[in-house]
Parts: sequence; C-alpha cells; structure tokens
Amino acid sequence: MILSARKIKKPLIIITAILVPLILASFLLRTESREKVIARGISVAHILLENTSYNEAAVKTDKVFSALLEEPVLLKLNGNTQSIPLKNLGISFSTIETLEKVYEISESKNILHQIKIFFDRLNNSIKIEPVFHIDEQKLYKKFKDIFPEISDANNAKIIIKKDLSIEITPHREGLTINFTDIYFQINNALKNLEIPEINIKPIKLNPKYSEEDAQKDVSILAELLKQEIEFISPENVLFKYSNKTKIKPTWVSVKNGKISFQEKEIKKYLESLTNEINRETRYAIIKKLPDEENKWAEIDGIPQNGQTLNVEKTTGQTIKNLKNNEFSIRLEIDKKDGMFINQTDINLGELKLLGQGRSNFAGSPWERAFNIKKGINEKINNIIIAPHETFSFNSYLGEVINSTGWLDALTIFTDQELKPSPGGGLCQVSTTVYRGALEVGLKIMERASHSLYVHYYKAYGDGLDATIYPGSRDLKFLNDTGSYIIIQSYIKDTDIFINFYGTPDGRTVELIGPQKQFYDVEAQKEEGKTNPVSQKIRWIQKIIRPDGTIEENTIISTYKTKS
Repeated sequence: MILSARKIKKPLIIITAILVPLILASFLLRTESREKVIARGISVAHILLENTSYNEAAVKTDKVFSALLEEPVLLKLNGNTQSIPLKNLGISFSTIETLEKVYEISESKNILHQIKIFFDRLNNSIKIEPVFHIDEQKLYKKFKDIFPEISDANNAKIIIKKDLSIEITPHREGLTINFTDIYFQINNALKNLEIPEINIKPIKLNPKYSEEDAQKDVSILAELLKQEIEFISPENVLFKYSNKTKIKPTWVSVKNGKISFQEKEIKKYLESLTNEINRETRYAIIKKLPDEENKWAEIDGIPQNGQTLNVEKTTGQTIKNLKNNEFSIRLEIDKKDGMFINQTDINLGELKLLGQGRSNFAGSPWERAFNIKKGINEKINNIIIAPHETFSFNSYLGEVINSTGWLDALTIFTDQELKPSPGGGLCQVSTTVYRGALEVGLKIMERASHSLYVHYYKAYGDGLDATIYPGSRDLKFLNDTGSYIIIQSYIKDTDIFINFYGTPDGRTVELIGPQKQFYDVEAQKEEGKTNPVSQKIRWIQKIIRPDGTIEENTIISTYKTKS
C-alpha cells in the first residue's frame, strides 16, 4: 500500500511537537539546578559517570587511569617479547581534559546539540574517549633501551692519521620502527581503556655511505695528498716570494667521488704566511730643506711601500685552481705606496720611487765596513737635487782624512796598487749611487770603473761600478727630469739600498747585461800565463722616452788582471 506524503508528514510533526517542549523543559531545569551532576547515559570508555557530581567523576576517573598506567604492556620485536609498565612508555592521562569533554557534552546550552544528545541516549549511552598524551622522545628512547638493535645506520668514515696514513671506519646498518603503526595500536587500545599489546614492525636502515664508497674515495684522496702546490707572488710586488707545500689533509675531503675543499683550513694556512709576506707601509716627513749651512735636508724616516696578503682572494683563487687541477697559485697581494709628507713651503713634486741602486759588502774588513756605513748614514742620505742640477758625489764627502773620522782601508790607486787609505770602501757607496742613477735614466756626466776587478761589486750589477777619489775622480750626473729628486740611503744586513724619489716624466729604462769579454788570451798563454791581461764587461742601457724615442748607451768597464 502506497502512503501519500501528507500522511507520512503528519505523524512526524506530532512527534516533534511533543519532543521539543520536553527537551526544552529538561534543559531549563538542568541549567537552573544548583548542584551540577553529569547527564544520564554519559561514560568515559567503560567508566559510567551519569548522575555523579564532577568531583566524584574526577576521583572515579583518576583511579581508573592510575591503575591502568601500572599495568604491564607487552612489546614484541622479531620474536623478542618484553614487558614494561604503561607509564614508563611516556604515556599519561589527563583527568581534567577528559572531564572538560564530559562537561561540554553534559552541560551544553546549544539546543541543537541537546537534541542530538537526546537521540544518542535513545541508543543506550554516550561514550567519551579519554584524553591521553604520548611523549614521543621518551617513547623512542625507551624502545631503544629495551631493544638495542634499534639504532641509526652509521656511514663509513675516512680517517687520516698524523702520519698521513688513511683508514676507513666500516659502515653499519641500522634499524628503526614504524611509529605511525605503534601510535595506532596504542590509540586503539587506550581510547577503550585497554592495555595495548604492541607488535613492533622493524624497518631496516641502510647507510648512505658504504665502505665500498669510501674505498673508492680513498684512492682519489691518496693521489691528491701526494700533489705538491706552489704559491707564487706576482711580478709587481716588493720582493719575490714562493712557498711550496703538499696539499694538506685538512684542506680536502672526498665523498662519493666529489672533491670538496675546506675554505676555513686553506685560509688558516695562508694566514700563517702573512708574517713572511706582509710589509708595513711607512712614511717620511720632510721638515727642512738644505741651506747654506747644511747641504742635507732634514727628513724623518724613509718611505716604504707596504703590502698585505689578501687571504680571502687567495683562498678563493686556491680553491678555483685546485678544482681545475692547477697547482701553481698566484698570491693576491694588496699594495700601498709609502710616501713623503712635505712640511716645507717648496713644492717638491710627487716624490715617487723612480729607481734604486743596490750592492753588497759582505766579507769586507771591519775598517772598510765602517767607512761604508759612515758614508751612507752621514754623507749620501737625504740629498735633494734640484731640476737641471748636476750631482757631484765628492761634494758631499768633505775632507776624507783620519781626523774627520775616516778609517784606513785598502784602496786601489791608479797604478793598480792596493794600499790603506782614509775612506777606503767609499767606492762601494758611489757604485751604489751610480747604479741608482742608471735605473732612473739620468744623464751620466762623469764616471770611471775601477782599474782592478773588485768582487764586492759583483752582486746586483757586475761591471756597473764607479770609482771615486777626492781631487781626482768623481761621480757626476745631471737631474734632467725637470723635477726635484731626493736621494735616501739605508743598509739592511750587508746590502746597501740607495733610493731615488721624484716625479715620473714617463721615461722607462732597461739595462741589458752583463756581457763579459777577455782580451790577449792567446798572447798570455804563449808566455805561460793562464790569466788574460784584461777583461771587459759591457752593458746596454736603453732609455725609452714618453714620445717613443729610444736612447741607447753602451757602458764598458775595463779591468786589469793580476798575473
């Protein structure tokens, strides 16, 4: 029999009309009640709480929770079964949060919510799940304590010993567990206030880096550690510098065939080189110019160009070169020019370093060394040469006699005779000045080489010497730069340095030599003598002017030799 829609709707309307007032009445009566009790049919899992006060419910619930936490839990892994109290797994129940859920349902003032609860009661009771928390870290630690086989996989390691031998620490497989599944098992049991029986599903962990991988990398690493590299300074620095070393074990690592260079360790090595490379920049102060009473300027200090190893840039360059299998590495060096600070009223120009003369007097007798130092410190230092002025070496010496402080030392006279004379050794100073003038490209007005070959002048310019003797031989040159020139001198160990400062006019100088020539060799052999009567040393000086013209000067020094 088919019922019409009108006939079906009529009973539903009647039922609703009866139930709603009843529910409303019940709701209003409960909200006005002074003594709150939990609504009928409400339980937490199997703990029935209807018609009990909240204090009573708290005591009842807490008692069940505490007892449950003392119960043993069975843990099973690969046939190994262990028992442990539930509370030791990092699990805790919250009575307060559980009763808050009860209160939310029992005391709800939402009419629609109350209607839902009413119909739920028709289906016996309302079960609320207890609130519990799991401390994941504590749970995992407890599992590892109980089952030592649960561990992370260990990768193989390459170890380089102090003696540079290489060892490999083997890899080890690991074991972990499926915590998602474990949480599921615990949750299903505890929501019904039952003791879980946990079946642990192990998961094998493979190392990411095996012993076989390490062995391949060791072969690469061993070859790298044999490689020698060289750090070289660029050409335009204060002095040439070179440092050879093998690649350090701390600089490099190899993983799965990929080579990595350790920036921090390479930087640390380069920083250890700075004491050898770095030079402080120094300045000189011009306080007073020469006058009628004093031929020398008053200058404090000597300008010194400074340089600093740029560790950051050199580190980057080192890594770049090594990656490209390039083992010659140019050091990145920052330079800073020393300079003069002119406190006088005369504009002396830029005063850049134009050239430098250098010689060495190692092995000189004490008297000769004394005269050299006196000449450098007292006579040929802090000299200012005006534009178009001719410099005369002898004019700065004064009387070279014992009473003016000069000692007797061997001197070469015109007849090639060697005998002591006051100021012996001053030719070492004039030779060094001459070499500086040649480097600058100044016009040499007067110069003579020694009549005998002197071994003191071999270093830094064999054949470029200049003899002087007050009253007969002098060293003279013209300042044709158009600007002032300052000459400063100093000694370092047994090396003499004489610097020429001025304003660059664009000229450049190239010195080509030495070229040695011997004469009368056959004639001497016929007479049964093994030494030639003389030897000549030749140099070519090329001065290139700013307009491109080249001035070429031939310098020939002729020396007699002893039979």
